[in-house]
Amino acid sequence: MSIPNNNSGRKPSSRTSNASRTSNTSVGIGPATPGAPILDAQFIKLRPENSSTPQVHTYDCLVFVIICPEHDRVAVTSVDNEVYWFPFVTRERRNWNKVVAEGLLGLFELKDADGTVIRSLNFEYKQQPIELFRLQGVNQSWSTRMTTVVNISHCKNSCESGNNLIWMSVSDLLAECDNLFWGPEYRRFIELIRAQCLSMQVVEHTIEPIMQHFCTTNSMELMDSLFSSCDVSTDMLFDLYDDFLVHSYPSYYMNMPSYRIYLKKCGFTPESIGLKGMDERIIVQALFNAALRRPKRSTKENYLEFVDVAYTLLAMNPDVPNEKPRAHLLFAFYDRDQDGMLNAEESQCLSKDNGRMRIDPGWTFTDFYSAIKHDKLFTNKSKNILRLPESIFIRLLAKKTAVKTNTRAASCENQQTQSSRERGLCPQCKIKKFEYGRHCVTIDSMGRCVEPKIILCSDSPNIDTGLEGKDRYSMECAFNSNSMGNVFFDYIRNRKFVLDRECDQLNFFNYFKQLCDHIGMLVGQQPKMVKCQSPAVVIGDLQGNLDSLFAMERALWRAMPIIGDELIFLGNYTGNNGSEGHGVEVLAYLFAIKYLCPNKVTLLRGIQETRSYNEKTLLLECRSRFGDDLGKQLWETVNSIFDRLPYMALINEQIVCSSSGFPKDSIKQRLNQLFENVTRECDALLQVMTNMPDRSTESNARRSLRDERLFFKPIALMPNAFLFSCEAFRRFLRVNSFRYLIRSNEFVPNGFEVCFEKRCITIVSNNCSSSDDNSKETRNRNEAIVAIVTHPRGRIHLAQIECPKIVDQ
Repeated sequence: MSIPNNNSGRKPSSRTSNASRTSNTSVGIGPATPGAPILDAQFIKLRPENSSTPQVHTYDCLVFVIICPEHDRVAVTSVDNEVYWFPFVTRERRNWNKVVAEGLLGLFELKDADGTVIRSLNFEYKQQPIELFRLQGVNQSWSTRMTTVVNISHCKNSCESGNNLIWMSVSDLLAECDNLFWGPEYRRFIELIRAQCLSMQVVEHTIEPIMQHFCTTNSMELMDSLFSSCDVSTDMLFDLYDDFLVHSYPSYYMNMPSYRIYLKKCGFTPESIGLKGMDERIIVQALFNAALRRPKRSTKENYLEFVDVAYTLLAMNPDVPNEKPRAHLLFAFYDRDQDGMLNAEESQCLSKDNGRMRIDPGWTFTDFYSAIKHDKLFTNKSKNILRLPESIFIRLLAKKTAVKTNTRAASCENQQTQSSRERGLCPQCKIKKFEYGRHCVTIDSMGRCVEPKIILCSDSPNIDTGLEGKDRYSMECAFNSNSMGNVFFDYIRNRKFVLDRECDQLNFFNYFKQLCDHIGMLVGQQPKMVKCQSPAVVIGDLQGNLDSLFAMERALWRAMPIIGDELIFLGNYTGNNGSEGHGVEVLAYLFAIKYLCPNKVTLLRGIQETRSYNEKTLLLECRSRFGDDLGKQLWETVNSIFDRLPYMALINEQIVCSSSGFPKDSIKQRLNQLFENVTRECDALLQVMTNMPDRSTESNARRSLRDERLFFKPIALMPNAFLFSCEAFRRFLRVNSFRYLIRSNEFVPNGFEVCFEKRCITIVSNNCSSSDDNSKETRNRNEAIVAIVTHPRGRIHLAQIECPKIVDQ
């Protein structure tokens, strides 16, 4: 490759480059504007070429390394005409090939003010992906950065600076641009291309290495002592890491330019760190070099990782003591030639800044640290050298508060604007679409829905009366008094099974089997996690208790199939009463209301809806009722439905409901992604039905969050079942952006229990006693507890439903 002797191949500078002083929403777009204002450091950031920066902190994007071998040039873009990187575009849910084609078109195509194309993509090229970079954020979600090489053939003067791109000499880029580029990836990409190593490489950065310093028990480590002295919690560490990613992305490291801008965002000025009058770039370069010399640094590369940046920020914390971690930073800052010893010029500089004692040339770190320990070095006036005016965590907290305030204010403003336009309904109701009803019903004195009648017919000229989809289902199933669902609903509700127990079991068996076949088709279409909207009623374990079920019907859904709330049942329907229970009747009732209101009733799977558990209870009941052969057939039919039931429900995208708990892997991966790759009988789904909270960790949360081995403890006698700690629960909520968990599968004496910062709610919706608690008070408990979600933002009320008392025999 030869280096051309023209301006297009030179290193960019403010005098020769055509790079623009860009707006805050793009990188290097548009011609130079004389007198344009210099960007505020708060807004300097790498931004995609096809849009403004997405709302999320990290996102899928594609980076272009565009090479012109004919002229030995590579395309870059700039921010404020002084910081450079490769052009990139967001993926925006498109396939990668489409992203490449549309991205190149946007980079090289030029349009006039009327949208007419005046310059198009007029060269041939070959593209080759060379790196797939995956990054795990603080919420455990993954972002992907694809890097592709675009090799231009038959250039046709396409590599002239203009439009969105600046063209640089490849040789100059490798030789001189460490202090110009935002991140260091450019050097590795160019070296791979020159070495013709174009095979795809996959690189992953997980959240685990970020936690290792916080979780370690070795207090002698430099970073560990810094974290300890600054009292850094996991949330604070995640906030700092998130702030690092927001600034650096789509790079993962910092070169000098991005580090200098990041320090400005943190409130850095020479005056603020006690070095008034000193050149800012000299200070930043010295801090950058000091970070590169961090003790026990695992890499020798000439760029900063997150831990390096965190080291400098924590060591400059206003309250951190002058112990070894901070002393290392101070000494490395003054040791500019990095030889481990202060020369005459460096000693003179330190003597001038400390204002207390004259420093002789030849000081090593040992001499320096000894002077600090004996309080000989700094005066009250000079003690704030290399200390930020306020803690970095105060700034991060203020930033989070401002974001929440602005979001809340914008939401209120939108609601007020919408309210001023349309009065009468709340914003939640305004988005709903209303249709003409097709039925009229009568409500009897008990509040029950009776005598449904069709009210729309062909005599209504302006109303479409064609019966399709849900309208036909409503006509033939929900409001047809002879439909299978209504027949079973009436049969169970009026306790006709008591009279028919001896004489008509065969007919019950045949009809119930037909009902099961229909329900099997309904639940077979549902995902493993069903999404619901408020208002919703969440019902816990029923344990085959019909009395509790009827009490809840009288209180909550008396007018079935006309119900306003969604009903979510958390599983464990049949109980442990064996041949004496009413498990079959409970299932018939639940299947009937699912038949009548398929979109309003959600049945989740609990541990008792597995063959290994219900073969000792439900199978005995079926055989007792219908004989060995028919009973076994019915049991198999019912279990085939259980196999297809969903495992979790999500209300308003923030309240998750499950029979018992959540999978271990869901603290590292979002549930919707986890459920996409699992089979019906995998360990993760079993853990949803068995995992339970370890309430002892709530009072010892500090220890549990440091040791991931304490996040999940095995439950004795239950294979692949675990007790989850308070910190594991916090991570589960954070990773999945949930606010609450409503669960059951556990007996609690009062019928409910709230734990883990009042975000884990356990309810019992039957008045059966526990085999583990035989106190009179417990055995005579006559209340079922349900959780009612009444507001789109997730307000949860626990309601007590009075049930018939259990009388001791």
